[in-house]
Amino acid sequence: GEEIIISPEMQELVKNLQNNPVDIVNFVRSNVVYEPYFGAKKGSLGCFEERVCNDVDTSSLTIALLRAAGIPATYKKAVAVMPVEQLQNLLGVEETKTVYAAFAANDVPVFTLNGAGGINEPLNGDLLDNADLSGVAELALEWVFVEMFYSYDEHGTNISNNIHTKSAQSTQELRDMLRDSQKRQWIPVDATVH
Repeated sequence: GEEIIISPEMQELVKNLQNNPVDIVNFVRSNVVYEPYFGAKKGSLGCFEERVCNDVDTSSLTIALLRAAGIPATYKKAVAVMPVEQLQNLLGVEETKTVYAAFAANDVPVFTLNGAGGINEPLNGDLLDNADLSGVAELALEWVFVEMFYSYDEHGTNISNNIHTKSAQSTQELRDMLRDSQKRQWIPVDATVH
């Protein structure tokens, strides 16, 4: 779609990174600063140019770079439970309430967890103003990350993972190409958080 555009500059970057998915993800992690907002606003091209993006646009950039390297990649959406300390580092703030408010004010679905492992109703307005979040160790967020289709070899052997999908003329042809890659699997990758 419009979110994933591969520019000539992205193709050159991927070539310089030798189509290596670890180097691609590390490039995104090292060069894109997280900004909380909901949904796709900048796409891969805007994220590549501005380098300040949310999880969705960072995922769009990661997908574009992986695809430019010949590695099939797609979006994955989930509710992610993250340590408050990790989110404080991501946002550059110190207070748990500030973390919660930063997400809530930017329409990112964020939740506290109850003692039974469930998700509490969102805190808004007066509820947030009066909430004591000092004892909260984790928050749950609606989060988007990437899955890439790749051969994973725990022994470190070099494997050619490039799939040239441009020749596929239909979804079925693409599925056939992926099915014939028996040793490959969908591997989750998040270039937004470390």
